[in-house]
Amino acid sequence: MDGLDNIISTCKSVLKDLNGAKATGMEVVAEFRKHLDELVNELEKKTIELLDIKHHELSTTVASDSDKALAFKKIVRSRLTELQHSNGNASRRFVCQTLGKQVSYEADALVKTISKSTSRLRLLYKNDRSVSTYLSNLHGFGTVKEHKKQYGHLKSKLKYDVSSDGDEELCNIWGTCTIGNGNILLADNANNKLKLLDKASYKMVATCTLPASPRSLCRINDSEMAVSLSNKCIVFISTVDGLEITKSVQLDHNCFGLAMTDAEMYISDGSQKVFEYTLEGALLRDITTDPSGESLFAESRDITVSDDGNTIYVADSRKGIVTLNKEGKILWRYTGSDLKGAYGVCTGGSGNLLVTGILSHNVLQFGTNGERLGEVIRASEDVQSPVSVCYDRFNERIIVTKNGNYIFAFDFE
Repeated sequence: MDGLDNIISTCKSVLKDLNGAKATGMEVVAEFRKHLDELVNELEKKTIELLDIKHHELSTTVASDSDKALAFKKIVRSRLTELQHSNGNASRRFVCQTLGKQVSYEADALVKTISKSTSRLRLLYKNDRSVSTYLSNLHGFGTVKEHKKQYGHLKSKLKYDVSSDGDEELCNIWGTCTIGNGNILLADNANNKLKLLDKASYKMVATCTLPASPRSLCRINDSEMAVSLSNKCIVFISTVDGLEITKSVQLDHNCFGLAMTDAEMYISDGSQKVFEYTLEGALLRDITTDPSGESLFAESRDITVSDDGNTIYVADSRKGIVTLNKEGKILWRYTGSDLKGAYGVCTGGSGNLLVTGILSHNVLQFGTNGERLGEVIRASEDVQSPVSVCYDRFNERIIVTKNGNYIFAFDFE
């Protein structure tokens, strides 16, 4: 009987995961459609620009020929008038006739030249049918398949320069997060900046200077982000048109990790406490000890929440991963020797958790129930002291940051 109960419970859990994966997939499809719309709009813009340029070029040529013909017409009329007024003066008439013939020859030559060029001058636009042919042969935007919870073998490692104009220090990206449209937001702690990268090219599209050093990021909604700062402040950033500070909340304690669920913020202080606040900055409670009175945290760092918002994951540099439900009850911990200096955390697709070890120089993956699924990025990949990790679901890759001007993107089979 217990076995059947366990199977039923497992099936319910899997069905819940499948429903969540479908909802996530629908969001990814919508994001990809928006991306394709942006590409098509850009192609249309470039095509119209080319059409305008060619039209201007040809129109300028025709207008120039018309001006030349008009100028010669005036000269011809002038010569005819001079010839008409030369009666009775043989020498003047001879000169006028000679000049008139010369102008006539030049006019005939101009007529032939312009007629030859304008007779072939046409403007034609033709669609590249290979675009529609390619799209019509596709069966969808992507593939739908059974997704394994564990990442496969590492396929590629890419690095991107995230330095920007005006940077006074070597970059140190402490926080990484995707915004509503899939673009990637970075918190550059060393330069007091937020940096926004395009999701497709990873090129910088916007920056925002902050009043203090940023530490952690979280998404409030599709158009608003929150950032924890070193001056005990949480600032809110609009991403509607670039990056713009909209408001700030001043607190009376250190602000480190930052996450949100059900319109409530969870903020770690870098030490032994995690606080729960409203978005307006009203303190709801602090979480410090387990039921036995033992301190839950020692050096609390980054925080994230599960996809369903019911689980809070806290990376602690000394105590590993501490996992709580929304009531603050311990669900599971991980303190294995392969995770030293837990620092950055994020959910990595299918409800799984990714954690950086700043001292073990790696990234580990955990399942929803705390099972260790593997070391997805090893120390041998030479990402020394990884500070933050982010799952880029648009490109299905893991982004890892460290002290320096580059971020690293990992693709898996």
